[in-house]
Amino acid sequence: MTEMKNGNSLIGKYFLTFEKDRKLKWQGQVIAEPNPGYYLCDLFEWISGTRNKTMLIRVDGMRGFDFFNNRDDFVEAIKQYE
Repeated sequence: MTEMKNGNSLIGKYFLTFEKDRKLKWQGQVIAEPNPGYYLCDLFEWISGTRNKTMLIRVDGMRGFDFFNNRDDFVEAIKQYE
């Protein structure tokens, strides 16, 4: 699911990350690219789904993230793990 918006931007994409055993780790959304190759990402609470933390992540640290173009696809993907 790693398609780039407008050909090269992750801004606005939702994502899931996983532990090595494929258990869910993080859920969130890319909100900005303050410097090339660095993305601000909001992380969401697992139970409430509210934003609880913002992290700066290098693009090479996003290897293995599953990205989604919209919230509906993101929510559907999470349901597979409930």
